[in-house]
Amino acid sequence: MKVRTINAVGERTSKAAVWLSSPRTNSWCFLGWLVATALFVAVTGILGGLTEGDANVSVYLTWVLAHGHVACGYPPSKIVGYAPTAPLYPLIAGGVTALLRIGGHVPFPTTTQLGAHCTNATSLINHWALTSHAWLPTLRIGFLGWFALMAGIVALLRASGRGRCGWEALALIVAAGAPPVAMCLAEYFHPQDLVALGLALVGLACARKGSWIRAGVFLGLALVTQQFILLVFIPILMAAPYNRLTRFLGATLVSGALIAVPLIILTSGRALTSVLVGTGEASTTMSLLDLTRLHGSALFVTSRFLPLAFTLILAWWASRKLGPTLIEPIPLLSLVAMSLCFRLVFEVNVWGYYFMAAAVTLVVLDVMCGRIRLPLLMWIALVTLAAVQGGLISGSSKRFLPIWSWQLVLVSCALVLASTPLFSYVAAVGETKQDPMLNRDPTQSPG
Repeated sequence: MKVRTINAVGERTSKAAVWLSSPRTNSWCFLGWLVATALFVAVTGILGGLTEGDANVSVYLTWVLAHGHVACGYPPSKIVGYAPTAPLYPLIAGGVTALLRIGGHVPFPTTTQLGAHCTNATSLINHWALTSHAWLPTLRIGFLGWFALMAGIVALLRASGRGRCGWEALALIVAAGAPPVAMCLAEYFHPQDLVALGLALVGLACARKGSWIRAGVFLGLALVTQQFILLVFIPILMAAPYNRLTRFLGATLVSGALIAVPLIILTSGRALTSVLVGTGEASTTMSLLDLTRLHGSALFVTSRFLPLAFTLILAWWASRKLGPTLIEPIPLLSLVAMSLCFRLVFEVNVWGYYFMAAAVTLVVLDVMCGRIRLPLLMWIALVTLAAVQGGLISGSSKRFLPIWSWQLVLVSCALVLASTPLFSYVAAVGETKQDPMLNRDPTQSPG
């Protein structure tokens, strides 16, 4: 049945596919990693290099944690005009900052100077960062996000039979060369998105290998890095065997709590919102949601919970149709890709880097199917055009189409690309069930 279903989603048997499927040495794989990394750095530079846009949601928290002032990591909302990001990436970046002693030649503000309830934190930390020239070195730590994402892609490919061969290098190179991935550092500074997706892909790889406790650990860490990982968590949860659900959920809760709870306690509960909700804005920028004229609580519920609801319904349908075979790499990753597209349908804002998670999962999905589709490459190019030429930038003089129209076209195309393998797999499994001869051992006689 596996051969039949894989062929049903379009695996190619050309000479190129045979060459890509041939096993490679560790040195060859390492070379592929280096090429992909160099390409990612190059694309980031072409797009304008590391940006300070949105860096405030992570770098101030990074510096505070690096210098041990945890209580000021999440100041009262009236003191700062932004919500700091979820804690895992700043904890990692803070550790690197402390290890490398970034800005260490200039004394960091003391607890007394930061003031009661951290009232002076933002201004004093900003002055310290400018004086110590800590901005650029701290932004460079964001490149760790690519290494986390690369580790996730490699882990998933190797857990699904596409690793340690040419497909591994091809997947990394296409992902590294996709501008929406580099936009996480060049358009707006969100390396936490790369880290979160990388951790989630490692968790998915562990689930594929039946290591449900490890899967839960990595998913829990991903969830306290970026909240959109819930859209990855739900399909994996629906694919988990009943006798592994407790282990999976328990490991997820424990690993996430070990990171989040101490910070929530040390910040008097102020970190709770960032852990559970994230940093998204409540105002729309001419997205599809803007056409609904929703605002306040209705806008929040629509943008945050409708994607989860659609994902849950789709995952339930897929689990009913496929049963235990939902854990197979093609249907599960197709389901994950569709879930990440649902997020783009209901986003209050639409930026190029928002398409990163969908782009990466679609690339890996194509590699799982033994191909890289031309429509996928065209879609990535269209996302890049929309972002670079101002189509997804509110108020840009370059914008020649409304943001909602770009969103409609880009998300619709992504949903088609993501859904085709899943529906083909479901159809192939249905044909197998209807024809008992397809399940018969071909070495046995009909009698």
